[in-house]
Amino acid sequence: MKNKDLRDQIISEVCQEFEVDKLFILELMSLESEHGDLLAWGAKPNLRRDIAAVVDRALNSGHTE
Repeated sequence: MKNKDLRDQIISEVCQEFEVDKLFILELMSLESEHGDLLAWGAKPNLRRDIAAVVDRALNSGHTE
């Protein structure tokens, strides 16, 4: 539980300092577990697609400011 609390604290501090929405960062970080095997066929293009989708959603909803 300590690691999760520390992780959340660090994310919050970084987001506040750089004026980035915490949800945006958490969505990007969740892609790590969703795309764990980057050596699998098609994994990298799928990861790029999912990163682009998260960024597009953030830009269209104003979650980066």
